[in-house]
Amino acid sequence: MMKRVFLIMVFVVTIMLFCAFFYRLGVNVGTQAMNLKSNNIVYMQGSFAWDRVVELKRIRSYLLGGCYNEALIEVENRIEMQEYVLSDLVRMGDGSLISHLENEDSEYLEYILKHQKKAGKVWRNSRCRHSDIKSNL
Repeated sequence: MMKRVFLIMVFVVTIMLFCAFFYRLGVNVGTQAMNLKSNNIVYMQGSFAWDRVVELKRIRSYLLGGCYNEALIEVENRIEMQEYVLSDLVRMGDGSLISHLENEDSEYLEYILKHQKKAGKVWRNSRCRHSDIKSNL
């Protein structure tokens, strides 16, 4: 009888250790996956921030060089690109994004829902001298 109780206790302890091992393994794998995702988000945000800085410096260089039309065209193109991306994100149906836009400006949300990419947009050559623009970056 004691032998049987002892074997049952060993079996229960073995199962508990087995469960604890796989629980800990799952926690470690999940933590690593979350850290990897977090690192990717930081990298993406940093890349977007860098791209935005480069765009703003280009617009500043146009303005400092007296190229007001080119600066306006650059701003309009950037707005168009961001509205195109935003309209796709809204169409994916992210409730928190839709709610945010609705709270900020419900008319703009309606505009974004109907937004179509402007086809055939042509970039004009800058009339500003290249040396003026490059020196101001």
